[in-house]
Amino acid sequence: MLNNNGFQEASTNRIEMPDMSDEGVNALLAYMYRAEIDVKMLQEEIFIELLCSAHKYNIATLEKLMLDSMLLEKPIQSFGIDSVLKLYFFAVNIEDSSFQMLVGKMLEFLKR
Repeated sequence: MLNNNGFQEASTNRIEMPDMSDEGVNALLAYMYRAEIDVKMLQEEIFIELLCSAHKYNIATLEKLMLDSMLLEKPIQSFGIDSVLKLYFFAVNIEDSSFQMLVGKMLEFLKR
């Protein structure tokens, strides 16, 4: 975004991320610089911010890491209702099998 002259970010040298907290931005930058992140140590809100941002900014490796962690490792009962609703409404319109599996997991939680 900073190298392409077609984007506003290239002329301002700034990327505005109003939908992310400071902690989320720091976690995203840490992942981008080190290509690793301890998903077990992330707060639930930051976890969701990273998934949404990875999808928004097309960071496929981070998106896959967040989805795999949510779908395979994180037990359904560990989610709070606010997080379940955020994840459901974020993922419901994304036509990707992993996101649809996430929607299914969130629906399972809501049915309980």
